[in-house]
Amino acid sequence: MKEIIIASQLRAHLYETNKPIGNIVVAHGMMEHMERYEKFALFLNNKNFNVILFDQLGHGLSAAKNLGHWNKGDFAKSIENYSIVV
Repeated sequence: MKEIIIASQLRAHLYETNKPIGNIVVAHGMMEHMERYEKFALFLNNKNFNVILFDQLGHGLSAAKNLGHWNKGDFAKSIENYSIVV
């Protein structure tokens, strides 16, 4: 697993395999964080999928100060972040 930063603000974990058959992006829900899906990512990785988990704005390692708090414009920024990840 590699820790990476996406769009200068999102913390992510990348699970790569030697012979990938595909790539999967796992997006967590509200009031969650990426580490909750680590076992799932390892399962998929063992099935030869590259997997990326990332903490959305205001969540987990991507939270600035207030967990779960979004400022004006953060929803649009979140949608933009998905397009960067995918």
